[in-house]
Amino acid sequence: MKLSNRTAIIALTLTACAVTAAMGCKKSAHIELAPTYVGPVNIVCDAVGDTSDSIAVDTSGNAEAHTCPSRGAELVVLRNGKPVALDGPVQWQTTGDGIVVSIHFNAR
Repeated sequence: MKLSNRTAIIALTLTACAVTAAMGCKKSAHIELAPTYVGPVNIVCDAVGDTSDSIAVDTSGNAEAHTCPSRGAELVVLRNGKPVALDGPVQWQTTGDGIVVSIHFNAR
């Protein structure tokens, strides 16, 4: 069975999307700040992987996460359920082979 060029391109695109989704590249992680917290946030990761659990940041800006998102995942930072602006870029600390061990950013 011979595939047309268009069919082959569609199949290749769908395969690439499935692989990307399986790797968690476009996943998001929800981070909930303490109600009045503003300042630097430090999240230490026990493992990397997709999680549906929200990461809770305490009143001193620290959190310990059982799993952290892979590098480059979208971080949704909330305070009292509302989006929070970040002051500067997110810093992803990784091992030599790219495993996320901690996440740092400043919350406004």
